Amino acid sequence: MNTRRVRLVLGVSAVAVLLLIYTPLLLVLLNSFNTSKTFAWPPTGFTGEWWVRAWQSQGARDALWVSVRVALV
Repeated sequence: MNTRRVRLVLGVSAVAVLLLIYTPLLLVLLNSFNTSKTFAWPPTGFTGEWWVRAWQSQGARDALWVSVRVALV
């Protein structure tokens, strides 16, 4: 196999893996702004209410702080 073909295969494989990883994450992020309390597709509207509620939750802030400390270590 020549080098150009190997690079192409590796590039396409890398893009496919990244899409496989990031597509569900982007869908969860998009759904976090959904006005519905249940998963609805397409989203019925957009709101920041769930982010405000999460920020007001002491448990969520504590979990975020633990994640930040672990990342810094």
